[in-house]
Amino acid sequence: MQGNFGFERPEDKDLEISLYDVIKYYREDIAKPISRLFYACGLKDQEKAAKTEFLNSIASSIKSIRAEGKRITGFMLVKGSYIIHFLESDSATIYEYLRKLQKDSKLPKTPYERINVLALNEEIAEDTFPDWEMDEVFQTGQVIPEGDRPDDQMLEKVWNVYSGFIKTGLKLKEKHRRDEKVSKQAWKELTSEISFGNDEISIMLSPKYMNIDDYLAIYESDLEIVLDDELAFPQPPRMSKILEYYDNGTFK
Repeated sequence: MQGNFGFERPEDKDLEISLYDVIKYYREDIAKPISRLFYACGLKDQEKAAKTEFLNSIASSIKSIRAEGKRITGFMLVKGSYIIHFLESDSATIYEYLRKLQKDSKLPKTPYERINVLALNEEIAEDTFPDWEMDEVFQTGQVIPEGDRPDDQMLEKVWNVYSGFIKTGLKLKEKHRRDEKVSKQAWKELTSEISFGNDEISIMLSPKYMNIDDYLAIYESDLEIVLDDELAFPQPPRMSKILEYYDNGTFK
């Protein structure tokens, strides 16, 4: 007998729908949730050839991830000595990429001056960009270290850049649906709409935002969370026990 969610059931039993199977079906069988990473990098001064080689190595690392059969999309914008990268993939791949990024930042001759994690969103229904590309644009003026200003102003400026990536990605994805393939020129034209200046760069690389070391230290640490109910006696039964008693017919 075939159930509503595509799970095989014995002919001689009533249809039983397992909540676990339903969640697993929607999260794994239909579409794997996407994680979205948004980070900013400040680079050390490099010769042009060394910088080109470094940027090509990032593109190669993305290709290597794809060679493993994983889907990864996004856009990396290089502006002078700064990188703003919007990256999408499954959660495990994103964190693997973050760890590699951290490892690269510790190398003796690392090109990274600072890496700030601006946002990491999980459980996204689908990716924003149809593919992954990068572009390098000319930078004018000087980035002055961020001074003291209200947090809401900083958040608004970072949000405007972040939403600019999302809006551009959605336009590219719609064009990809219509044309099946998006040319590099189309990428360049649409991504040119992502606008930010030196003021936004200084904010995104401000110490007020968490650097990659602090972010991963919190993510990988064993945090002990004590709920108020756990401080009371007697403690209320766990939900797993309640469901177990319910299945055994204790609760009616």
